[in-house]
Amino acid sequence: MEEDSSKAEILDLAEGRHRFNGMDALYDKFLGKFLVSDSFKKLEENMDDKDYEEAFKIAHDLKGNTGNLSLDKLYLEICKLTEYLRDESDIKSAEDMMPSLDVIYQDTLSAIKQHLNGLE
Repeated sequence: MEEDSSKAEILDLAEGRHRFNGMDALYDKFLGKFLVSDSFKKLEENMDDKDYEEAFKIAHDLKGNTGNLSLDKLYLEICKLTEYLRDESDIKSAEDMMPSLDVIYQDTLSAIKQHLNGLE
């Protein structure tokens, strides 16, 4: 059974901090790195270019990063994308989900910015 990303938090700060053993500054540093990463842009470019093998590699990396940072909503959707791209088993579903994935990605960036701006 797939988890429903509509009920997931965009940014689970408590879980993220727990994953970083309570080292809030380190967690925030990695959130900042995610904010400036070009991985999602590269994912979109590879999907547009129909380079699904490279898109899979990037999606798999994003899956790990979003999971470790407790970016739950994006993580759940990236998990689906990764499985669709694995062995190019469901390219149509992968392509169809990209517009909604972009919205979730933008919402995630906004949540990170809001959190990091609140630290200043």
